[in-house]
Amino acid sequence: MSDGNEEEKPLAGLGAELRGISPLIFLIFLEVAALGLPSAILPIIATTEFAKVEYKAGVLPEGSTNDRDRSLAWTNEEAAGNVCTVGPSCLRLEDCPGGAVALACPEGGPSDRDTEPCCGPCAAGLCLTFPDTCPVGVDNYDADAASPFYYLYRSQCQDGNKLAARALGWADGLKGILTFLMSGTIGVISDSKGRKNLLILAEIVAFLPNVMLLVWFRTPISIYAYYSARSFTGLMNSVAVGVAYVVDKTSDANRAVCIGILVAIAALGAVSSPIGAAMPYELAFWVSNGMAIGCVVFTYFCVEESLPEEKRKPLDLENVKPWHNMNILVRNKLFFVLTVLILMNSSSNKGLNDINLYFLQATFGFTSANVGLLVVLLAVSVIVTQGFLLKPLVAKLGERGVIILALACGLVYYGGMVLASFAARAWQAFILVVIFGSVSVLSFPAVSAMESRNSADDEQGLVQGALFGAQSLAQAGGNLLFPVLYECFFTDCSPTVGGRIAYIAGTALQTGALLVALLLPTEDKYYKPVSASADAVGDNKA
Repeated sequence: MSDGNEEEKPLAGLGAELRGISPLIFLIFLEVAALGLPSAILPIIATTEFAKVEYKAGVLPEGSTNDRDRSLAWTNEEAAGNVCTVGPSCLRLEDCPGGAVALACPEGGPSDRDTEPCCGPCAAGLCLTFPDTCPVGVDNYDADAASPFYYLYRSQCQDGNKLAARALGWADGLKGILTFLMSGTIGVISDSKGRKNLLILAEIVAFLPNVMLLVWFRTPISIYAYYSARSFTGLMNSVAVGVAYVVDKTSDANRAVCIGILVAIAALGAVSSPIGAAMPYELAFWVSNGMAIGCVVFTYFCVEESLPEEKRKPLDLENVKPWHNMNILVRNKLFFVLTVLILMNSSSNKGLNDINLYFLQATFGFTSANVGLLVVLLAVSVIVTQGFLLKPLVAKLGERGVIILALACGLVYYGGMVLASFAARAWQAFILVVIFGSVSVLSFPAVSAMESRNSADDEQGLVQGALFGAQSLAQAGGNLLFPVLYECFFTDCSPTVGGRIAYIAGTALQTGALLVALLLPTEDKYYKPVSASADAVGDNKA
């Protein structure tokens, strides 16, 4: 870190520093856009896949030789029973998904991309005809055959929803464990060998899941191939290396803002989600992998090395041990409090994030289009908060105040989702996620900047890697815990009830993180540049 003499980093303000990291910002934007392209359609196709393959809720069309065939039609006998008479207008009850009139079915019935029932003719008049995919808002349909909103495969689709959430959560849990074991090591290696080559490797690893998604779609392999590849992306992560890259290129005064802008621009890449939802599934998978190749090529030719040879330190094999790297996070009161805070906040944040789309799908009736719109609005909101509000908030409240504000908004978000699930109105979920969810992510750049400010120049990669590793370990715990809560401890309950249990647990953890944040020291020495010596930082025991 800097010793406070501005001559050591003669950068001409925030604009010059942003220009210096602009290739990295574009790279992260492109990576997120590529990964986000199939994200809106994944919940519905994964739910349907688990419902059909695991529970045999549907069969393949006659003559099909490819069990990835996207039509996945029900048999004629099943389809005949999979309708419900609701009168000439097909009016849905207020407590059913959307509370609106179903659209008329196109000729030939629902398409293979539909996720909501339509109004079509049947023997009793006009009936709701369900698509081949599990319908969104499945918790709002009825298992009673006498009900006008009876859905034949309600329980199978509920189970498919929970199984898909579990597979995602557990894959990300293993990913988090691998990230914990490797991120500090990657940080040490990057301090010794530079950032660029590791960024290239991280980009290659990041896209293995989308490669397997395409392979799954085109071949008879199990969908678990996708989740297996997703778990192994924990071996390398471009974010941890990217943050160290930003630290190399920025001054203490602008570091939190630059990290925040990096996160904001990355969020902007998620606008690809509704584009992917509008594409044919296979095309979305192909385009995503094409963009992945572009990321690797761009990194090789356009992203310069940020760590000059003279600032690199010899590779110490002792520092490659994960447990050795973690010691740096508890070396004084400030680091210890920040680490506990990150553990509590990240476990709830990541665990709930993985089940959130499935909860919104089953309870609030979110379609792929709804998910895409939510992602876009959240990206815009994150850009506003990270890019335009973070710096004035840090100037007004300080990094400690920003952390407390972010955790308080997270508390409102989680608790609000519990209450909103009783009415299950989509607009309520939009408000909670877009407004309060976007502010809640301000905590990480503030924490990262605080730890960077209190670390030496030659250990920035180590500190950021260790911080990211601790965050990943907490996220792994959340990934493993919250799907179990979502399934009601493997008992028979609806996704709505399981989602409430999970969000109540998240609210409790967020409350604990907020209380820990209040213990952050207020002394100026923790928030202003101090001696470049790591020993001097270690002496701050207040």
